[in-house]
Amino acid sequence: MGHGVGAIIHEWSNLKPQSSDILPTNCVIMVEPGFCLKGFGGVRIEDMVLITKKGCLNLMEAPKNVNDIILK
Repeated sequence: MGHGVGAIIHEWSNLKPQSSDILPTNCVIMVEPGFCLKGFGGVRIEDMVLITKKGCLNLMEAPKNVNDIILK
C-alpha cells in the first residue's frame, strides 16, 4: 500500500494489490505497509522511494527493527 508524492502529499499513483499503474522512472512514492493489533491499534511504517531504471532507492533511514523503535 502507498501513494505518489508531489505538490500534495497523496497523489497518483494509488498503490494497492489491484493497481495496474506503471510507475515511471524518477517518480517518488510512499510505501506504507500497516501493522494492526485487533482491539489495540496500529502503525504504518512509511518509506519514501525513488523509482529508478534498475529498481528503486529507499530515501528513508528509519529503523525497522522492533527493538530499535520501542520507546524505553
